[in-house]
Amino acid sequence: QQQQQQQQQNRFFHTEQEYHNTADETLEHIQDALEELFEDSFSTETEIPEVNVANGVLTLSLPPHGTWVLNKQTPNQQIWWSSPLSG
Repeated sequence: QQQQQQQQQNRFFHTEQEYHNTADETLEHIQDALEELFEDSFSTETEIPEVNVANGVLTLSLPPHGTWVLNKQTPNQQIWWSSPLSG
């Protein structure tokens, strides 16, 4: 019983659904912030980098530099970042 209590104390999210809600909201906030930054920083539509969120994955395309991906890792209850530099 003590081990079970310790495991519960170490978890940040009480349920998997709570993790999904928080992670999805976080990815949407990142998307909104990036879109606002891009709109303020780029002069033409063709220059604006592309950012999309779908199915728990945020994709950020910054030609000619490559594509960055943030995605949910449910088993670890984390969001992971992948870049053209780190893989």
